[in-house]
Amino acid sequence: MMAKVICICNDLYTPALRPIRQIAKLKHICKKEGYKTNSIDRQPLLNILDE
Repeated sequence: MMAKVICICNDLYTPALRPIRQIAKLKHICKKEGYKTNSIDRQPLLNILDE
């Protein structure tokens, strides 16, 4: 069972949320393009974004 996490933040662009924004953006793009991915599949792509 996976629990959902709801976060409320006054500053959307705070540095602490950067990794979460990247994951959310990548998940959105993969879904829109029809790719089925999991967190293991996305990790190399997230590493590229960090460079």
